[in-house]
Amino acid sequence: MYIWAVGILAAGQSSTMTGTYAGQFTMEGFLNLQWARWKRVLFTRIIAIVPTFCLAFFSHIEDLTGMNDVLNAIMSLQLPFATIPTIAFTSNPQIMGEFVNGWFNKVASILLSVVVIAINTYFVVETMNSLHLHWFALVIVVVIGVCYLIFCAYLVVHMAISMGNTNLLRYGLVKKYIMGPIDSQLSVNPISYSRSHSNWTLDSCATEVARF
Repeated sequence: MYIWAVGILAAGQSSTMTGTYAGQFTMEGFLNLQWARWKRVLFTRIIAIVPTFCLAFFSHIEDLTGMNDVLNAIMSLQLPFATIPTIAFTSNPQIMGEFVNGWFNKVASILLSVVVIAINTYFVVETMNSLHLHWFALVIVVVIGVCYLIFCAYLVVHMAISMGNTNLLRYGLVKKYIMGPIDSQLSVNPISYSRSHSNWTLDSCATEVARF
């Protein structure tokens, strides 16, 4: 229980800082609102905390426990949307260059992702079974689940192509709807070029863009 409490506290602090930075950039960059930091933090925290406090204050502990389980299940469903694209992008040499994942990192990251996603999938299924949904709601959940699995399959195929499995591009459906690695190669390595040309000017940048 204490470990869970520390994890919730850390997650809350992380989301708070992320929300504060996002609010700062939005208000200053898009809305052109120049607020003091304490006003910005107070305003954003009131919006986030007051509804949560009211819900916790006027609800029973059993209701909060059930709501917490449902929220955890929903967040678990979002894990493939973060892990699979991350592996795909970091394993693509045309994106990462010399910093691309090696075979050990690829295997380790895939295995860890499979384990985490499998555990969370089991948790989601158990949570759905405990809700005792009506048949109409169950049909909606099944339809959403099928769409979810199709999108996860799309991410997996894209990851495989990014890792160099170009054999999948022989299939017309994959080639049409899933973007494979870029075939064209830059004539200049951007990493090595930036290291050897630290002092760029507008004219040199325009020249290099015209070359590409």
